[in-house]
Formats: sequence, C-alpha cells, structure tokens
Amino acid sequence: YSVTKQESLLTPHDEPYEEDCDDPRSHFRCTRHKSAYRVTYHVGVQTEYRKRAHCCPGYYESRGVCVPQCAQECVHGRCLSPDQCQCAPEWRGQDCSSDCSALYWGRNCSQKCACRNGGQCDPLTGRCSCPPGYTGLVCEDPCLPGTYGQGCSGLCQCQNGARCDRVTGACDCVNGTIGGLCEHHCSESGGEGECGPPCPCQNGGSCQPGGGPCLCPAGWMGEVCTQPCPHDRFGVNCSHQCHCHNGAQCDPTTGKCSCAVGYTGV
Repeated sequence: YSVTKQESLLTPHDEPYEEDCDDPRSHFRCTRHKSAYRVTYHVGVQTEYRKRAHCCPGYYESRGVCVPQCAQECVHGRCLSPDQCQCAPEWRGQDCSSDCSALYWGRNCSQKCACRNGGQCDPLTGRCSCPPGYTGLVCEDPCLPGTYGQGCSGLCQCQNGARCDRVTGACDCVNGTIGGLCEHHCSESGGEGECGPPCPCQNGGSCQPGGGPCLCPAGWMGEVCTQPCPHDRFGVNCSHQCHCHNGAQCDPTTGKCSCAVGYTGV
C-alpha cells in the first residue's frame, strides 16, 4: 500500500567567504570557498507492506471469517466443511435434496432399500453405507474374525485367545486374563477373583470411575479407544482441526505437519 511522507534532504552548495591572505605582507583580503549543506524538504510517495492472512483451500472469506465452501448447494442443510453438507432433519443425500426415508431411494422414493444390518441407502444411487461391524454390497457380511469397525478395516489386537467385538474392537477376556487387550494374567493364587473389574480401554485409554466411554489419549477416539483420528483431526478425542496443506500428513497426537516432498513451512 502507498503512503505519503515528508522527507528531508541535505543539499550541498558552495559558500564563499573572505579571510587574510596567505602572504603576511599583503593587506588584501582573499576570497575562499567552502562546501555547506542546506536542509530541504519534499513530499514523497512510498510503498510499504504488511502481512495479510487468507483462507485455506476449500474456504472463502465472508465478513472477515473463513467459511467452508461446497461445490453443490446444500439444499436443505448447511455446508459443514468443504464439500460436506449437514442435512436438516428428514433430508438426506450429498446435497440434502432428497426427502426419502432410510428405507427407500430413487425417483419419488420408489425403490426399496436392500441394505441389511442397519445399513443405509444413498437416496440417489441406492448404494449401501454399512455400519461398523458389517461389509458387503448390502451389508450382509459381518466382519471376519480378527477385524472390526467401519468397513472391517480395523485389526484386532486381543491376546490370550480373547474374542474381539466386531463393532468396537473391544476384547472379551477369557482364561483369567485382564487388560484392554487381555494381556495380563490374574494372580494364580487368587484365581479369577483377583482380576477385579475389567477395563476394556485400549491404546492407553482409561476407564471412568462411574462407567461410560473410555477416556482416550490424544490421537484416539471411540468407545474403547480403538479408532485412530481421521486424517484431518488430532488431539484428545480428535477434537482439533488439522491445518496442514499441500498433501502434508497431520500428526494425530500433536497436529504437527509432516510436509510432502517439495514443500516446507509450519
């Protein structure tokens, strides 16, 4: 931006003066010259700079605030994050334009949803979105032993023959074992009575005194702390938004960005 400033300058000029001549027998005065400087002022225009923040990709600025932008209008809802609508009650679909219930899809909601085990149809395509613990075209297949969670993508970590809950990944301890992964054996002298109340929390999570979901450490979420934070979240309960750009990986614990090749910066 441009600013107008008054500037001062030192301008040199020649200033004559008289003094006794070098010859002591002379009665004449000799003229000498010396350089002097005069201060002058003039008004000039200068260009100065300041830092200005701008919105991240997927957001636009509105009244000084960065607002998420959705390519498709959220007809009956609001844009929650870039290209992700949050629909009003009784409205569904990627753009919240369908009023079909979870049991129907298609034009005029004429097609019956074939999804099983609590799966939901996409109101436009009929494609099933399966709940944790199930997979398949119509969510007909429970997770195979040793897997759990959304899309059965989680790998069970249970030890000592414990069974793994296909939905949450919680371990069902057997044979006198205890711990989130059933990794500890109860005291042999006291038998299973020495085990005490079970705590199913995994990955460093802890049980609350009054019961309820586990208290998960940074980087983990879920009923028993078996779900890692999504790629754009970090911190305790994955409650903080990552701000990494240009393909960088966000540390799920601290939120620190690991830059992709060719980029640097915080």
